[in-house]
Amino acid sequence: MQEKADTGSAEQIIDEALESGRQYLDEALPEIRVLAEDFYRGPDGPVWEKFGKMTEGLDWLMHLLYSVAANSGLYFNAESYRETYIRLGDLLGELSNAVEGKDTVLTADLILHEFAPALEFLRDTITETLAGKYGSENFH
Repeated sequence: MQEKADTGSAEQIIDEALESGRQYLDEALPEIRVLAEDFYRGPDGPVWEKFGKMTEGLDWLMHLLYSVAANSGLYFNAESYRETYIRLGDLLGELSNAVEGKDTVLTADLILHEFAPALEFLRDTITETLAGKYGSENFH
């Protein structure tokens, strides 16, 4: 009986984190596109600060993706989270190489053409997950 209660609370925590993730992505995606444009123009101090905030957000999202994938029995589309986790992990490696190489154009390209679409897909996946569990009228 205790195991079922633990599963229920873990599911509730992850569901709440999914909703937070969806809200974060709704707000962050337009800013990520602006960040890419800033890198094309040449990053300065405030741009690097926004970049740091983006990477912190990505780190949090990676933990969320891992949590859903690790609890795959609770989510009908857990495989999408696992695949996105792998994809974003690969992209983070590429981004790190671009930053270390001081290649601001490649950094901008990765943010705009790789991260933004992957994060849009994640936002849509989260929306699908929550709508499937709680009904589409509760999530937009």
